[in-house]
Amino acid sequence: MIAGQSHDSEAQDISADWISTNELRAALNENVRDSLPPAALAAAGLYAFFAVNHWLVLPHAIAVPLVAFAVPTAISFFLIWTVLRRKLVPLRRVHPIGAAMVALVLMNTLLQLRISGDVKQSTNVMLLIVATGAFLLGRNWLVLCLLLTIFAWVAVAEGMQLPYRLHYGFAMFSASVLSVLIHLVRVKSILRLESLRKKEQGLRLTAELAIEATMTSEKRYRELVENSPGFIFTHDLSGRILSVNPAAADALGFSPNEVVGSHLFDFAAELDHSDFESYLQVIREKRTVEGYLRLVAKNGEDRTWYYRNFHYEEPGRAPYVIGHAEDISGILRGILPICASCKRIRNQRGDWEQVEAYIREHTEAEFSHGICPECRNRLYPGFDSPTRSAE
Repeated sequence: MIAGQSHDSEAQDISADWISTNELRAALNENVRDSLPPAALAAAGLYAFFAVNHWLVLPHAIAVPLVAFAVPTAISFFLIWTVLRRKLVPLRRVHPIGAAMVALVLMNTLLQLRISGDVKQSTNVMLLIVATGAFLLGRNWLVLCLLLTIFAWVAVAEGMQLPYRLHYGFAMFSASVLSVLIHLVRVKSILRLESLRKKEQGLRLTAELAIEATMTSEKRYRELVENSPGFIFTHDLSGRILSVNPAAADALGFSPNEVVGSHLFDFAAELDHSDFESYLQVIREKRTVEGYLRLVAKNGEDRTWYYRNFHYEEPGRAPYVIGHAEDISGILRGILPICASCKRIRNQRGDWEQVEAYIREHTEAEFSHGICPECRNRLYPGFDSPTRSAE
């Protein structure tokens, strides 16, 4: 097992809902894989420097074996860097490669300690122990490398005086504890970051699905509006038309492009501008307004629309009106002010006109005049129908 079982509990503590154990283990291995090339290049440069330094500084008897081992080590790390840069290593192999790199450094460090006989070189082993905790994120691989390092040091330090062995032995133990702490902190940080990344991916996917659903809903709404036989339009609170469906524009003899951007006054009869002004004043104050407006079509015909409009506001956008109307030209609705005596009707201009004239103006009906029997008998009492005269 590459990443230890303790990662399971850590994963559950962080966010079991967002990322699985296998995904977390893969994230740890990916982090180690990303660390291998720079670590190999740094080690290659470091051991190349060591080879030159050993040759120039150390006595010849000590320098020769150390240089003989440092040069191949530098070349090995350079080759590892070259391969890792050109080829993507499978995740199952990243920790074995990392452990091999640690072992290579350990051999050089112990060789220098053995040949030089300088007990202070044990400090390099301590640094390697600490670095291993930050480099290897698999718990089993970390434990294996730490045990190998400590036992190898014990074997090499066997010839040291007891006080030095005890002193550096305690230092090795302290370095191991520090290495484990660094390992735990780094693993937990990576797991948390991976959990947050996975959560962000989930939120992004949710947002994308929501946007897609919104776009689908908007497309359906647009198709409904564009193909509706009803008159649907929007305008701002000043009366400027923002959108209109083909049915509404066609009813007035225009295309939608000709209507959008125009003002409601552009389609009003000159004498009816006051009605539009009243409508705009009311729709600014109320949420819903309904009524009748008389419009002039492109061919000059008067059209009467019954409308029911909504004052709509949404964040980040200026208020506007959503309108729905139907053409009731030729249909009389509502309450007509009619004189109880002469039966004339008061029109929108306040003038009283004959019923025939009003209906002819507001509908598509025509009149053919005749006389009913009751009026005939009242007005022409001596005149009788042909049928009664025969009798």
